[in-house]
Amino acid sequence: MKNNQLQNLKLLSYDELVKRKKTATGAIIGLGIVVVFAAIVGIYIALSKKQYALVAVTLSIPLSILPVAIVLGNINKELKLRNSTNNNQNL
Repeated sequence: MKNNQLQNLKLLSYDELVKRKKTATGAIIGLGIVVVFAAIVGIYIALSKKQYALVAVTLSIPLSILPVAIVLGNINKELKLRNSTNNNQNL
């Protein structure tokens, strides 16, 4: 699946890649804020109800951002590849 996603990124124009990068960055920021808030509330509830197992579950919530971070990393790789290719052609 990773190769398929990278091939799809190669088909996009530079402007579309930049747009996807901005979208992914916004998604990470938005989800990050929500996840931090949910984690704080979850830990507070777990500790106030003395259900310590819930703390472990609450600490796993940030893993929900991982897929978006992977996509953003792939987009950044493709943009760097295109920038280096353009720089080599200009020399």
